[in-house]
Amino acid sequence: MNDLIYRIKHSDKAPGVDEIRIPGEHTHLIYLKRSKSGIPIQPRRMQNMLAISNKLSIQPPM
Repeated sequence: MNDLIYRIKHSDKAPGVDEIRIPGEHTHLIYLKRSKSGIPIQPRRMQNMLAISNKLSIQPPM
């Protein structure tokens, strides 16, 4: 399987294509990045979570 993946990723690319990805590769890279640096949360969603945790008198999830 590793040989097949290597051959696919190192095959000729179409014009304008920088990298050939295999199924699941992009998702795995996102998983690794978020495991290291956390999941990004939009400011408005953060405000909503803080308001709800304050209303319920519970510790915010951070």
